[in-house]
Amino acid sequence: MPPKELYSIECLDDQVPAIKPVSQLPMLAKPICGEALPGWLHRFAGELHLPPSQLLLDAEEGELPSDDTWWRNPPLELVARIAARTGAEVTVLNTMTFGDWEIDRCTDEVMRRFSRGRVRGTLPACVTRRYGVCAMCLATDDVPYVRREWTLGWVVACERHGMRLNETCRYCWQGYMLPFLKHRTDFGVHRCWRLDSALADQPKVPAHPAAQRLQRALFSGRAARSVSLASVGTLSWASAIGLIDSILRTAWTPVDSLLHRRCYQSLAQELDYQGVLKGSCHDGLTIASWVLDDWPGRLLWLTKKLGLPEPEFHKRWSGDKNHCPSLDLG
Repeated sequence: MPPKELYSIECLDDQVPAIKPVSQLPMLAKPICGEALPGWLHRFAGELHLPPSQLLLDAEEGELPSDDTWWRNPPLELVARIAARTGAEVTVLNTMTFGDWEIDRCTDEVMRRFSRGRVRGTLPACVTRRYGVCAMCLATDDVPYVRREWTLGWVVACERHGMRLNETCRYCWQGYMLPFLKHRTDFGVHRCWRLDSALADQPKVPAHPAAQRLQRALFSGRAARSVSLASVGTLSWASAIGLIDSILRTAWTPVDSLLHRRCYQSLAQELDYQGVLKGSCHDGLTIASWVLDDWPGRLLWLTKKLGLPEPEFHKRWSGDKNHCPSLDLG
């Protein structure tokens, strides 16, 4: 028989365990939209002369990821924890990462990605914490900071000033590197951490318009992984990077030194290029942009003047293969 007495009951919904509250620090350094997250964390912790990992995470929560480039696509819970600890807005912190991009470590995280050594495979394509700096930005900003796009291996120019990014100090010739978050260091993007010399007086060399044009196209299409290229059309990110690599592998194929010198002297004259095309990432973007402006004619012209057989890879894209620009090596 059912019991005659009635018992009060309580219906409990499934509940997520409460997250341990995080003590909030005073705002030691205001975050800047577009700043590279590790640079800001060091600016924040530097006010107390502590490493960011010790200041921003409780011991029981474990240390920050040991991966050098963890901050590019950090876990959402880690961003939320940093926001709770520092008082910064999550939306602002997200602008300091590349969390809205699909990961492509072989392109984004390899310094001088389109340089001759990288494209031809004579230099290791390992990920890096290195970045470039714009001397004019450092000289004019009220608070000098590392812009997140300066950490991309294929970015060679400052969009704001149109200047080439400096990747090494003119005095010690060492590259600029984001420090590990477990290290305590007085990090400042405006000074060389080895010599403590000001970086605002680093060389200020204008970037070539062709390099800026291709860089802008790549950056515009990076999030959507769809790139619009002149004379070629819209390609997927992977196809666009593969096409640029193929062009530069052809352009930098070892050939007779006299042929190579005469070809690139003529190309530099056509481009009104200041200096010599030697094989830097800036040179690579300049050459690739010039070729893509009149595809595939300029590629065929380049291979002919270098004494190379006609390439096969250009046939997968439509174009008039018989059209070549009216350049003459003399």
